[in-house]
Amino acid sequence: MTEFSGRPLGFLKLTKEVSYVFGSALAVSLFLGGPLGPELLGLPSWILYFSYFMIKLLAVGFLIFVLKTAMARIKIGQATELFWKILTPISLGQIILILVLIQGGILVAS
Repeated sequence: MTEFSGRPLGFLKLTKEVSYVFGSALAVSLFLGGPLGPELLGLPSWILYFSYFMIKLLAVGFLIFVLKTAMARIKIGQATELFWKILTPISLGQIILILVLIQGGILVAS
């Protein structure tokens, strides 16, 4: 990046920011139901769909921004400690909890 200045540097930074927006839109579409949300009476559906999608997009974008800012200079040892010692037991506990709830009849698997 030391050789870039002016317009090429601007385009490089713009492509990075656009990729954040497209990644957030992809995450909203795949994991958060896209533009779907509760229907309010009296408003056209396209306004609701657009506003729900934009609210979800801004929330995911803000989450990505906060995570990238908080973990800007995370070291390899810190990352492995975070993933193996904290997130892996939490995710395994969540899987066990879901299996127990399904077996107990509280959750119904579709």
